[in-house]
Formats: sequence, C-alpha cells, structure tokens
Amino acid sequence: MLQRVLHFLPLVALSCFGSSPDSLLWNHVGYERTGPKTAVVKNASGSVADTGFQLLDATSTVVFQASASAQTQVPGWGNTDWKILDFSGFQDSGRYSLRLLPSGTVSDTFEIEDEALLRLAGPSVVSFFNSMESKDDGDHAIGYCGQPKRGTHDVYGGWMDATGDDGKYISHLSYANFMNPQQIPMVVWCLLRTSLLAPRAVAPWRSQLLSEAAWGADYLVRIQDTQGYFYINVFRSHWNMDTAKAICAWVGDSAVQGTETSDYQSAWREGGGMSIAALALASRTGVSGSFTGAQYLAAAELGFDHLSAVKGRWDDDGHENLIDHYCALLAAVELYQATQDPRYADSAAERADSIVARQEAPGWFLSDAGARPFYHAVDEGLPLVALWAYLEIDPSSPRSDAVRATLARSVQWYRSLTRGVANPFLYPRMYAPDAPPTGAASPGGDLALGATATSSSTQGGYPASNAVDGSANTRWGGALGDSTASLTIDLGQLVLVDSVALDWEAAYGKKYQLRVSADDANWNTVYSGGAAGAGWDGHAIPGVSARYVRMQGQELAQSGYGLSIYEFQVFGSVPSSPVVQVPSSARFFMPHDNETGYWWQGENARLGSLSAAFLLAGRDIMPSWSLSGSDSLSQEGVAGLDWVLGKNTAGENFMYGVAGGGTSPYDGGTNRVGGICNGITANSDADQSPTYYDNTGTSNPAYFYWHWTEQWLPHDANFLLGAASVAHLLETPPDLAVKSTYRPLRRMSIVSGDGRIRASLPSSADWTLADPSGRVMARTRGTSAEFAPGRGTWIVEAASVDGTRQSGLAVLP
Repeated sequence: MLQRVLHFLPLVALSCFGSSPDSLLWNHVGYERTGPKTAVVKNASGSVADTGFQLLDATSTVVFQASASAQTQVPGWGNTDWKILDFSGFQDSGRYSLRLLPSGTVSDTFEIEDEALLRLAGPSVVSFFNSMESKDDGDHAIGYCGQPKRGTHDVYGGWMDATGDDGKYISHLSYANFMNPQQIPMVVWCLLRTSLLAPRAVAPWRSQLLSEAAWGADYLVRIQDTQGYFYINVFRSHWNMDTAKAICAWVGDSAVQGTETSDYQSAWREGGGMSIAALALASRTGVSGSFTGAQYLAAAELGFDHLSAVKGRWDDDGHENLIDHYCALLAAVELYQATQDPRYADSAAERADSIVARQEAPGWFLSDAGARPFYHAVDEGLPLVALWAYLEIDPSSPRSDAVRATLARSVQWYRSLTRGVANPFLYPRMYAPDAPPTGAASPGGDLALGATATSSSTQGGYPASNAVDGSANTRWGGALGDSTASLTIDLGQLVLVDSVALDWEAAYGKKYQLRVSADDANWNTVYSGGAAGAGWDGHAIPGVSARYVRMQGQELAQSGYGLSIYEFQVFGSVPSSPVVQVPSSARFFMPHDNETGYWWQGENARLGSLSAAFLLAGRDIMPSWSLSGSDSLSQEGVAGLDWVLGKNTAGENFMYGVAGGGTSPYDGGTNRVGGICNGITANSDADQSPTYYDNTGTSNPAYFYWHWTEQWLPHDANFLLGAASVAHLLETPPDLAVKSTYRPLRRMSIVSGDGRIRASLPSSADWTLADPSGRVMARTRGTSAEFAPGRGTWIVEAASVDGTRQSGLAVLP
C-alpha cells in the first residue's frame, strides 16, 4: 500500500451506493443472529426526518418494527443528523431488508444467521488472497539491492501487496520505526488462526484456506537468509515496471517517493516476528506445501534464535519498541505450542511483562517508554491479541492475572474513547499525538561502560568499578557470605533501557532481582529470578526510562562466598531530548501528519484488528461473556466489521464484489472479488470529518482517487481475524471458557503412521471426537484418549473433572 506515481487507465464512474439510498446505512453482507444488529440513518438538512423503521422478510412482510433513536450530531462531522436503528432483539435467521418510516426508503437485502460474517465473507477473502498470489517465474532468481556480487536468491511465491502494487512485503515503513504494518506473514497467521478459532464455520472451505496458508508459508521459508533473518521487501525501484525487482528495504515519504536500500534484514517488528509465528503455527496445523511441517518449524526456530541473539540490531533506530515485543510474543507463544520447549515459554513471559509494563494507568500503551503513545493505522489491536495468545500457554498464574488486568484496562480505555463523544457507528477512536513526535531516541550501545558503579558491600581488591571497565579479567566481589549485596550502575542520565546482561563469576546469584530507578529513591523491579551458572546471563526487560540499574542479590549459589560479576552491561538508547509524554488527544482517524510522511489512506485493517482484540480479550477477562445484541463490548466488537461492510458514512461496502460491494477499481479493472479497499479517512488532522473520494480542487484526481479504492492484504487479513473471533464466541459457549480461551491441547500427539490420534491430560477427563461440523463420532473417559477415525480433520475435546474444557484440531493425512 505504498504511495507511488501511477499511470491510470480512464477511470470508471464511482458508484458509492449502487441501488442503495444514501440516507440508510447498514451492513450489506449480514448480521449475527444473536449479536448486535444496528443500522444508521443519515438525515441531511432538508430531508425527510425518519423516526421509525421496519424489518421486512423475503416476502416483504413486516417482522419487526421500532422507533429510531433520538437524532444526534457528531462533533467535527458537520451539520448532519444521525439516528440509530436497533433490531438486535430480532433473532430469526433469514434474508431481510429495512424500511424507513415515514419516507418508505427500503434497503437492499442482507442475511441474518449464525456466524454470518465468517460464513458469508470468509470464502471470498480466501479467494482474494488466491487471486493475489505472485507467480512471476523471474522471482526464482532475484538480486540484492546494491550488492551485485552477492548473486541472486529464490523468492518465488507469496502475495502481491495490493491491487496496484506487485511488490511483496512482510512489512514496510521500517524507517518510521513505530508504524510497521504486518503484511504477508500476518495473512498466513490469520488464515491458520481462523481455522483454529472457528472450525465449524470454516469446515466447508478449510482445504482452500489451508492451501492458501501453505502458499504463504512456503514464501516465508524461501525468503529466510541462511543466517536466520527474513528479507523484508521484494519490489521494483519506484514501482517502475521497466526496472528489475530487488531484495531491499525502502526509506522515504510520499513527497520524494522513497529510496531502496540494502537494509533488508527484518527485525521482530519488521515482519520477522510474525514470520516466525506463522511458520510455527503452520508446523502444528497440518499445513504443507512445497515444504513440510518440519521444515516450517526448523525455519521458525532458526529465525527465533537469530533475532534473539541480535536483539535490536536490525531495527532502524537500533532498539526494540512495543511492536517488537508483541510480534516476538506471538512468535514465542506459537513456538512453545509447537514444541513444548520451556525456553519459548520463558521468552513469552518476558515479552508479556514488557507489554504489561508499558501500559499507562488510563489504559493506553507507550510505544517507546515515554516519548509516544502507541497508535497504529493497521495493527492497533495486535498488542491485545498477543496477550490473549499468551494466556493460551499460561492460563492461571500471577503473571496471567496481570495480563488479564492489562487487557481489561485497555478494553475499557478504548470503550471510553469510543463513547466519549456522540458516535452512532461506535467507530473505535484512537489516542494519538497532536503533532508528529520529535527527538527520537538513538542507539547507545553498552551504556554502563565507564559509568559510576557502587555496591552495598565489597570484598577487598574487587571494587564495583571492575564491573563496568570493559575487561573480562577483572570483577566486582561482594562481601563473603553476603547474599543480599547489591551492585548499582549510575548511567548519568535518563535512558531508554532495553536489556541488561551480567557476566557472573563462579559465585553467581542463585536468586537475584534487577531493579531500575529514575531518581535513586523509587525503584521498580523488572526481573526476578536467578542465573543458571557462571557466564553471561542476559535479559530483555520492559523498556523503561531509568538512570539507575541495580542487581539486588537474594540467594548465593555458593554459601561462604560473595556474589561476583565480571561485567555489568546495560543496553538501550540515549534520548536526544528529555523523556516526556508527547501531547496527545482522542480522534476518529489516523493523523495524516505522522512519522511516515504519508497521507494515510484509510483504516479498514485497523478496524478488523481492534474487533478481534475486543472479542478475544473479552472472553478472557469475562469468562461467562458471550456475544449478544445488548452489551457494550459486543456492540463495539462488531462495529468495525459493520463499518467495512457498508454501515459507514459513505454507505459503501468496501469488500468488492460481495453482496453488492461497490468499491470501484481505481484504474478501470484490477480490483479483485473479496478484496477490501482502503476506505474512509479524515480530511486532515484538524478536520476530522470523514471523507471518501472527494477530489475537489486536486491537481491529480486519479492519484487522489487511488488513496481510497486500492485493495490491500492487511485489510483482508485483519477482517478475517475479526470475523473468526465473532464465530469463535458463537462456537465456544461460555461454559467452555474457564480462565483461558478455547485452546489447542498442548499434550496432543498424532501418530499418522497407524491413523490414530492420542491425547492426554494430568487428570481424568471426558473425551469426545467430532468432525469439523461438530458431529460427535466417539467418546471415552480417562487421563488419555485414543481414536482411530481415519483420514481427515478432527476436533478432539476434553472436559476435565474440574470443569476445564480444552479443544484442538488433529489432522490425519
């Protein structure tokens, strides 16, 4: 979705509404039978003031009638009156239309049924991805930007980024550091997570979904370097069809059209983390294409080891921020579920702690430990989705309680933003800087080297300064037998701390804490644990603003000796200006004046991302909660999806070719059925009134028009995840949710050689085997179960005696 100089064919006429009246705004595709069902009436000045409405069935019989809500005006949206039509109380499946009273205006028909969004739109989304497959044979040998001697690499496959861009990106905008959208690997992950979240709805088209996921997973394997990182971009210079593609990165803004660079190594936030998550998930869901599940897993583990070792090296500013943390968290969670290796669980715990620590009291997150609130035009819900995923592997611990509290605060924060002003569409508003943040932090290397070091006790001849002198031959030693000795580093100024590394002597800390402080008075514990032995012990810690970093001893590894450290290293960034909160405020739409330099082209991906976040988090923070038409969270959970499908200020169904979706191709014919276009944005930062294809007074109307009507992979990926989250709540009754969501059995083993499925739990359970439609095929009881159902996809469920229910997919080839 990068901006570019385009040569357009003659434009077709834009038909925003088709046969639909512009005063009645509704979800053109369908509503959930038991979920929220609303439409909005737009009454412009001088129009008929409709005060009621009727719901008509296929025979035009009135089946429901009610009054419209009181009219309201939205601040900043001009002199327009809006009313809400709520028919959530009607819960009969069928095909219906709406009629306004007294004007008599009638909508086009739409569906009401269970899992309507995923069943009706999901197959078209998968077909859209299929139509976007990149099958250029020349991609088998693509060179590296600015490195002709390096030769070529096979980067065949993947998906074209957008209907106006044949480039392939696992992310981009890396130069902006805080705006990385997750692209190709996000598609793979969303496809596979959809198959797990809603197996019943997906069953009729699951084979197509898995085939598409395998196509994307194959690409991720191909674009992995032998060192372990993934190539971020493959595209042409300035989108000029006469130039050759290259493996590259991209720097620049819309004014200069950007420059390709050789900085193509992807960091966690630059698509690397999501690539690992997608490959690990593919390895455990029976997916295989040109590569096997074992090869997917090997690639994921290689990538994880590499990015863990280099830390923030590949990030454009040299240090990790919130996006790195939630992408790395998803990678660790998926690897743990695929391998049961505890090191991935440990890494996931550290990343979850980092996200939790970045939440401010009102509920919003810090992007970089003080300079900027987190806001995003694409993946804004992904921090919550990542924390939800963490609860799959840690459903009941003090840390999981903290994660749930974080989810609850964040959901409540968004609800306060959304309902803080008149908002008939329940559009999820954002909290964003009033101007682009300046004074970004710069990499600082080992910030402790040569700093002032002090200790609470010292063994003669081993002063605290030895721990920061850069020599591996000198060390600090605490007093003999002093298990609570502390070693404190004064960095001299506030810095953004990302990690701490201690090189322990044989007298290491069996138990110790790492603490940080801005003033040497108020201390915050960021790590509590112990070293495994002598040598380096490193920790990625929550990004915090601190001047002092302390190792606080708690237990000696060798009684009679003191604690002893060769080197105490602190990594992070030195801010170029004081760490202060950037002035920010609530708004409807993404600020066009932001760090990317781009006029943002619509936020449909963000809406799907937040819908998934609200719905998945909701079940974890309220185990008895289910989707309904009356409660606030249900309404906000589907509002963004309704907006995409037509219940928006333009009355436009942005899913092309589905239920009359009228997003006209921007160049006369390249848009694909099932693809979601960029959609609606604001006129400017100051004027937050929504606009869609208003090129009045522009010098290049074709270019302006493209901003709204181009289709983009992240729009469809996030919509699919949001729709799957709705179906997940409907397929998973509240009694199946104890403290965590419906999750795969982590101890399930599948023996494909003899066509059997074996699973076990620590305690006795009632086991059932069902087909993808939910039809029960077999039952048994005990601590383990064994089934021999034959080839196919099967659902195994266990109901433990303590009331916990778990479920997972098993695939027998």
